[in-house]
Amino acid sequence: MNNSKFPPLVKSNIKLTIGMLVSNHKQYIRNCMEAIKPLLEKPWCELVAVDTVGPENTDGSIEIVKEYTDKVFRFEWCDDFSAARNCILDHAKGEWFLYFDDDEWFDSVDEFINFFETKEYEEYFSGIYYTRDYLPDGSYSMGVAGRMIRRTVNTRFIGRIHEGFNEVYAPNKLFNAFTHHYGYKFVDEEAKKKHTERNVRLIKQEIEEKGLTAKIAAQLVQEYMGSEETQEEGVKFAKEALVKLKEVPAEEMSSIQWLLVTLVRYYACRDLYEEAKEQVKKITENYITKEITRLCMAEIIAEMAIKRRDMDTFFENLMIYIENYDWIKNHQEEAILQLQMDFPRFCTEEVYLNLLWYGAAFANKLGEYQVANTFWKRFPFDREGFDGKKYVADMKETIDGLSKKKNT
Repeated sequence: MNNSKFPPLVKSNIKLTIGMLVSNHKQYIRNCMEAIKPLLEKPWCELVAVDTVGPENTDGSIEIVKEYTDKVFRFEWCDDFSAARNCILDHAKGEWFLYFDDDEWFDSVDEFINFFETKEYEEYFSGIYYTRDYLPDGSYSMGVAGRMIRRTVNTRFIGRIHEGFNEVYAPNKLFNAFTHHYGYKFVDEEAKKKHTERNVRLIKQEIEEKGLTAKIAAQLVQEYMGSEETQEEGVKFAKEALVKLKEVPAEEMSSIQWLLVTLVRYYACRDLYEEAKEQVKKITENYITKEITRLCMAEIIAEMAIKRRDMDTFFENLMIYIENYDWIKNHQEEAILQLQMDFPRFCTEEVYLNLLWYGAAFANKLGEYQVANTFWKRFPFDREGFDGKKYVADMKETIDGLSKKKNT
């Protein structure tokens, strides 16, 4: 590292500060604390918590947090998440900072422990991990969280809501770690509506104060797309934002790409097949698209094609998907810069293998057994613990087909 290019780094015997905002999520808070306990047992780690509700309104969450740390501070809530996070930073001592909330918890923190104890942290300036955002029906959406950073003397949070760091430097460390996040598992529609209305209000206020950016536009569209009632408004705003945001800084390009994919998803949600394909065509003709964008759009169209048994369109998009999936796997550092919101769910192994499975099955029906075999060769059958039982019948069909062709 050339230190002349960066603000001075924070130096401390504390290597990691974990920062957490505490409201009223008593049903989750014990899980949060127990999950990070292995980190807190290390002498180089601290937890700084901020109470955002006060003793008169608490459900007892803050008392549970005090069992794990004595660094608890009061913050008078003012509808500004960055202000609350900066209150934590004001008390933080760590060279690195990681933040999360009291409605989520890590599945495992082993990677983080290894990261610091092997001194791998000296090679990076930021960290990214995944989130599983659970929905009311019990399913979850995969997201990405850039919530870990090597602190400089200038590190602060910006953004009234969906806040982030004011400075992020490469290289980035991509962890396989993930959190179980229950912030979107609302008890009823009224709670969901109230949450969305608050977020929309704060985002609009942010736009009024600081102007429109690609990141803020994506945040607002994300809120609108969470409900059928507001999806049309979201798509309208996305289209208007794309017109206004012709040139954006490189660090905001992933937000533009997310907006483009969202336009395709809108038609997919309504099962408007031709409109979805036409939207992909328009995007391809009018925008420079990144690998993960092409992968996402191909996955959406391929899934729609499967329902219609439109094999030509399916295979065309499957090949686009595979090409970009391979690129992402072979260019992790570059791919990290393209990750945005729930993009990771499109490139999970589960989605990848499911598309390959359909590819092999469709190829079998066409009598293209050599093609089917190229898809089967991509499966990790030799990996310990991999369960390939559900593929047996289709694989047997491919093998039988190859054998018959060989004997004729």
